Amino acid sequence: MEFPFIIVVPLTTTHRGLPFHVELEATNLNGLSETSFVQCELIRSVNRNRLIHRLGILEPDLRHQVATVIKTLLNY
Repeated sequence: MEFPFIIVVPLTTTHRGLPFHVELEATNLNGLSETSFVQCELIRSVNRNRLIHRLGILEPDLRHQVATVIKTLLNY
């Protein structure tokens, strides 16, 4: 049985200069059309049914950066 919720972290295109926002350059792999920033402090869960299709993939080094920031924010 698959859990009905998935953990997501929103993006913004606004550069706020915050140390817990991870910058993502737009690439064909990640599906972004402009530089965006992962808002690690706004982690949340959403119902899987709300996800329609995959837009792109986050490169492993950036996934690691996001995970590190989230762990730091959670004091984990």
